[in-house]
Amino acid sequence: MGHNYPADSEDNIRQSASENIKVQQIKYVVSFNSRRKTERTYKVGDLVRIERQVPHDGKSKKLVEFQGPYRVIKLFPNERYVVEDTPMTRKNKRRYEAVIAIDKMQQWLTFSRDLDSGDDEDDYNTGNELEE
Repeated sequence: MGHNYPADSEDNIRQSASENIKVQQIKYVVSFNSRRKTERTYKVGDLVRIERQVPHDGKSKKLVEFQGPYRVIKLFPNERYVVEDTPMTRKNKRRYEAVIAIDKMQQWLTFSRDLDSGDDEDDYNTGNELEE
């Protein structure tokens, strides 16, 4: 049943196999992460929408319902956030507060440009300016 390999050879084979496994594991991690969405982090005060449990009224659980806006009020470790409802979404004047995992959250609104800048005149040419 035993092999006729010297002890050195078996150690070299084991070492080589171990190195090959580590190289393959790194390749698998890189391949897997290349298709993953980058994690979004939120700050206190950000508006988010959260995935809420579908009530038992006959709706399919496969239909994910996001509700909001909710405001992030505290950050916890392991990508957990404390959120509260806004006065606009409050029901029966009862405040809603919960700890939510990042995978159950989405950003409420996204903008493609900075709306706070006051220099919008440079960005748009109305055609009324006289060219010199």
